[in-house]
Amino acid sequence: MLVVLALAVRPSDAEVRLDRLFPSGAQRDSTLEVEFTGEFPEWPVSVWVSRPGVEFSPLSEAGDSRRLLSQVSADAELGIYWVRVFNASGASALRPFIVGNAKETIEQEPNNSLSDSQRDPYEATKNKSIVFNGRLAKSGDVDMFSIQAEAGDYLVADVDARDPLGSDVDIVMQLVSPDGFVVAHNDDQQSLDPRITFRVPKTGRWHVRLFGFPATPNSTIRFAGSDSYIYRLFVTTGPTLNYSLPLAVQSEGETRLKLFGWNLTESDREHVILPRSGSSETVFAISDTSQPLRIPVVPRPVVVEPEAHDETIPVDLPVTITGRIETAGNRDCYEIQLRSKESMIARLESRELGFPLDGVLEIEDPQGKSLKRVDDTNSTRDVEVDFTATDDGIVRVCVEDLHGNGGDDFVYRLTLTPTTPSFKTTTSEHQVIVKAGASVEIPVQITRQHNHQDVIRLMADGLPAGIQVDEATSEADKDSAKEVKLNLTASEDAAPYSGPIRLVANDNKQRSYVAIPLSLASERQHEIWLTVTPPEKDPEKEPGNDAE
Repeated sequence: MLVVLALAVRPSDAEVRLDRLFPSGAQRDSTLEVEFTGEFPEWPVSVWVSRPGVEFSPLSEAGDSRRLLSQVSADAELGIYWVRVFNASGASALRPFIVGNAKETIEQEPNNSLSDSQRDPYEATKNKSIVFNGRLAKSGDVDMFSIQAEAGDYLVADVDARDPLGSDVDIVMQLVSPDGFVVAHNDDQQSLDPRITFRVPKTGRWHVRLFGFPATPNSTIRFAGSDSYIYRLFVTTGPTLNYSLPLAVQSEGETRLKLFGWNLTESDREHVILPRSGSSETVFAISDTSQPLRIPVVPRPVVVEPEAHDETIPVDLPVTITGRIETAGNRDCYEIQLRSKESMIARLESRELGFPLDGVLEIEDPQGKSLKRVDDTNSTRDVEVDFTATDDGIVRVCVEDLHGNGGDDFVYRLTLTPTTPSFKTTTSEHQVIVKAGASVEIPVQITRQHNHQDVIRLMADGLPAGIQVDEATSEADKDSAKEVKLNLTASEDAAPYSGPIRLVANDNKQRSYVAIPLSLASERQHEIWLTVTPPEKDPEKEPGNDAE
């Protein structure tokens, strides 16, 4: 992990708060001024970034919104970087900063009508991909952007706002023709964020229009706006990826990807990748301007559903399957041999990955009798099913769309694994503040799954001198979820400190770091910020207070 100090930490009587970054991302191998909005008792501020590749250096400016210079290296990994600011009194919550391939620009007002639609400033260089960093800043605000497109191109417009930036806005997007007619409209493609893909029928200047409503609905009946309604709009007529088959790669060996998207050449459509050792995902892009795919790396065999098949496909546990409901009413089935009392977990992912499949999982016997059928799980449209066989024999796991729909992008990832006892640990605290000579408690939520009975031990990694965390244990009981408190103590001579630590959970079979849930559901961070402050002063020992 990388700590970038914009200035050495110095004492302050107030903690910092970081509400947002604008723009919330930058192109690889670039520098860009970034507005930090929040509360900063002192300036410049010190900044921590979750991984190497992004640094921030200070630029002086007064007011509550301050600016730092972002420096993104040429070899920075694509994707989300998590940023926090800190001082000697504490640290802010984590905020996302996205590194991409495409050129970037910042919205310029006025741009609320067709006549003042903002153009790609790089289009003279035949640029095909651009990220517009914008904000629906006030009530009634509408933003319009334009891009030159050739007949036959696919124009792809994709918004990041609610997910993963955490903006409090539900953005609506329209595509407007050179003649001023709305030809496409989208509201929620992934979470509350829209996407439009459109085959351009004639060469000309095409326009993307954005407006929004509060992410949490209220009585507002007009377009809403706020300083917090920030977004990143990616617009391209170049090669763009939508998904890969498979949707996961095995941790051992090479995987051949078959790629799907828009404006792809034949050479774009197949690539072989070898995941980096120990990585949990691989990030893949086909060109210097395309948006990347984030592909999980899994420790089990990976299977792709054969094309144009009607029969049930036999598989062995454990396995991760990528399939596609290609036509309306289609249904994919996989058969597994189970022993009596043997249990498995079936997890179906699609809607949470940004695809339109509203998945249903059904487990059947070989004659087609339904043994278990599940639609949504935990308030999401993706599904997880626990199943225990009553007899030796074959069961079928079948996937379909709830509404009988299908299509080229109705893809899914189905993971089938034996049921094994496991646990998850999270903490609601992103930081710990302790005075020298004092102690604090850190709450850790432990969730046991599938009859996990082992003792779980909690401890800490990366502690500075003078800091001790007492090991805590959790015994299995009737409740699958419980809270355990870790006691952290700073010695009286502990020096002031600001930096990350990790909490560790271990049951002698599984060792993992306690996670901090973030705004993006699929994202976790494991660095808790520790601040050690000077001890309380004893008035009786202050100069001039000596007893007579």
